[in-house]
Amino acid sequence: MKKIITFILALCMVASSASLAFATDSELLSKAGSVNTGYINQTDIPKVDMTPQNTSKTSSISQPNIATYYYVCAVQWARTDSKLFSQYLTSSWANASSYTWSQAVATAWSLGGSTTIDVTNAIKAQVVATLTRTTTYTVAITLPADATRLSKLGFFSDFTEKYVYTEKRFPLGGSAYRVDASYYNNVYEPLANTYLMVVYN
Repeated sequence: MKKIITFILALCMVASSASLAFATDSELLSKAGSVNTGYINQTDIPKVDMTPQNTSKTSSISQPNIATYYYVCAVQWARTDSKLFSQYLTSSWANASSYTWSQAVATAWSLGGSTTIDVTNAIKAQVVATLTRTTTYTVAITLPADATRLSKLGFFSDFTEKYVYTEKRFPLGGSAYRVDASYYNNVYEPLANTYLMVVYN
């Protein structure tokens, strides 16, 4: 009788131990992908509308099937910046009394902050709605200038400025991944409003 009781108790202890081990493994698995363990879920990246401008939202990224890095970008905020300098239309400083301009001028998007080629390409694909805008002049525009001062003819534009957060991710299988690097960048997209202005030295 004692042997039977001893055998039953041993079985209970093994079952209890196995149950405890299973619970511990489950707990670890349930934490995979959480912020506290160095991972982050895609849904945890802030989804911010790219207002005030009517531009495309952050593109959805499909999980790759092979173990390779991929990038996910999200816009943190956006605003309109007025009359930002784009480029000089004349090359040298001169004591000009006026400037006349009639050629088309192209303004491209730009990126500020530390970045890599891969990050730049990801932002370009997922965030930038307008890569280039071209301003054409159907008639020549003449601007007066102060001939006693050195000046150049400058081209200015309104831009949509976007503050973009980008993650470099490495897939770990299933929906899990590891974040190996993150970047913050200011993105400038040209708008339709442009300006010709005399710039003095």
